[in-house]
Amino acid sequence: MSKVNYVVSLGLLKGGKTFNGRSLIEFNLANVQSKDYEEGADNSECLFIDFKGKLIRSLQVNGRTVDKDTKNLWLSHRIFIPRSYLIKGKNTVIIDFESNYVTDCQGFQHYKDDKDGQEYVYTELEPDYCHICFPLFDQPDLKAT
Repeated sequence: MSKVNYVVSLGLLKGGKTFNGRSLIEFNLANVQSKDYEEGADNSECLFIDFKGKLIRSLQVNGRTVDKDTKNLWLSHRIFIPRSYLIKGKNTVIIDFESNYVTDCQGFQHYKDDKDGQEYVYTELEPDYCHICFPLFDQPDLKAT
């Protein structure tokens, strides 16, 4: 995999426990050798995107909508991309999602100041916490813009 690029949009609402977003992920594949996820199998060759959020509203791969009911699409913190949706060369994945704010600084923090009544959001986006905020390839060997 090469030429990984992200465009991330977030919708922040006052007083919310959650926030909405969209990750547009582009990457190049030299060939399509990934496997499809199989329960109980060695799935180390499956292509997956990391995400530990609340909800996936929609998933599109190369302009095709992936059915949310696809078996084993989102397990634990991994979104497995079906091999049949991938192509050699440039691939585009669009994920509309909802995530939870955190209170332990390990993700996207929401805070309401009792003194001024204002709401604040912040994140340190440590590498290990990015997938809590939005879907991405949270893997140290994959660098992106």
